Amino acid sequence: MTSVAAAGDAVARERIVETAIELFAAKGIDNVSVRELTGHAKVNVGAINYYFGSKAKLAELVFEQLAIRISKRRIDDLERVLRDAAGRSARPDLASVVRAFIRPYVDPAMKTEGALLAQLILQHRLRPTSTTMRLIKKHFDPLAQRFVGALAQCCPEIPRPEFYWRYTFMVSTVVLTVSDLSPRHRLVRLSAGTADPSDAAATEEALVRYLVGAMSAPAQSTPVVP
Repeated sequence: MTSVAAAGDAVARERIVETAIELFAAKGIDNVSVRELTGHAKVNVGAINYYFGSKAKLAELVFEQLAIRISKRRIDDLERVLRDAAGRSARPDLASVVRAFIRPYVDPAMKTEGALLAQLILQHRLRPTSTTMRLIKKHFDPLAQRFVGALAQCCPEIPRPEFYWRYTFMVSTVVLTVSDLSPRHRLVRLSAGTADPSDAAATEEALVRYLVGAMSAPAQSTPVVP
């Protein structure tokens, strides 16, 4: 009987987490009520507190779940790029390294998870907590070191410390690009519809072009001679 109850609890917890990912990504964490969340998950309204302690604790768990899933996807993609380069005795392809980083945000198969992760990272930047700091240090700091190393392999003429700046700028660029949840994205307004982030392929290509240019730029600008 106990094992049956435990199995039921595990199923309910997982259903709540997956429902939270879907709703938080679509509407923003602050715009999803506990009642709406439990209604969609088809569980008792008290289930959030029972299983997680609070909606905030559930959001923290979702953050960690996404960090694990998306970090694994990125590392797997990055390792394929590095193995391919090693097999050809060549530098890794810079565009491929950049794609390995941004793909979870623009891949239609991961659109929901990527959009929510962007929101959570942005929220952490604005209102960091001890929990989000722990999650960033545990899951994203090792990821950052792997990508900085790969970027330095792509562009050995640029000092490695420069890529810590550029990696941070890459994170900010991607997060701000995909975290706008408004019905009419600002980019659509500014471009009169000629640039639309709902077009995943166009967004990916635009990000890759921009970030490859930024990553490969000389470390020191050439002085302007008057």
